[in-house]
Amino acid sequence: MNRKIFWVIIEATLENSNDQLELQEKLLKDMLKKFDQKQLNTFQNIAEDFINNLFFDEFFTVLILVDVVILLISFFYTHHFHKIIRNSGFVISTILIRISFGVSGYISTILIVMAVLFGLGIIAIQNKYEKLRD
Repeated sequence: MNRKIFWVIIEATLENSNDQLELQEKLLKDMLKKFDQKQLNTFQNIAEDFINNLFFDEFFTVLILVDVVILLISFFYTHHFHKIIRNSGFVISTILIRISFGVSGYISTILIVMAVLFGLGIIAIQNKYEKLRD
């Protein structure tokens, strides 16, 4: 469809006077600017989707798997339950953050805030237990 409009303008340009030529030239430039802007927006959207997919989805999936592996390894090397609970809390916080990327709106914000508060709560509980134990 854009090609038809382009050729109509070209044909009309060849047939008309200089005033109309300037007007048609201006219209053609405006059309090309809009077309270029649409292409640029499309490219930016594709790039943002790729970056979001690569970082948020893949990185946090790997992060969760690494957290779980660290948690499983900590079962073998420590008999202090407060350290295992701390590691479990970090895994849960990471999972909540990962889930928040899959939803939108206020739910996403609520999940992120819950993850941060949960992580801080786990650290506070672990620090209080350390003080009580000493």
